[in-house]
Amino acid sequence: MKRVLFNSFFHFGYVTKDIDLACNIYKKKFGAKFKMIVQKVDVNNVAPVQRVALSYIGNTMIKIIEPDLTQTSIFNEYIVENPRVIRLHHLGYLMNDSQKTLKQLIWNLQYNIPLKGNFENLWEFAYADTRKDFGHYTEFIRLDEGGKDILVDIPGFKKTVF
Repeated sequence: MKRVLFNSFFHFGYVTKDIDLACNIYKKKFGAKFKMIVQKVDVNNVAPVQRVALSYIGNTMIKIIEPDLTQTSIFNEYIVENPRVIRLHHLGYLMNDSQKTLKQLIWNLQYNIPLKGNFENLWEFAYADTRKDFGHYTEFIRLDEGGKDILVDIPGFKKTVF
């Protein structure tokens, strides 16, 4: 049976200890400008991050996460002491049917889902632990109309995704 999960690549997801420094590195090297999203409060403990920076370079979204290091999460295990290090954490893919995708990931492919949740009227997400096969996590995202509207404000956005 063919399993189509990776048909809509969405972004590279990185983690870093210093998001400002990471954004400056991308700006100097690639001319990228970022939209910064500050997490106000964890939504049902599903997003243990302090800040997220988003940019497009060409048709590719770059997502940089600065985790809340006071919480144990799938993000902070990738942090190293050197604040200049930006580590690949996950690849992000869009999904149309979250229930069908989760069923494939858990039951058919036997991946654990250590983090999932949704931001009402924006998007739903699930991180699959694909490290044993790919060396990184894989995030699956289903965007609502409100989530699509947020993307339009990301520097470099081109309406190529949807």
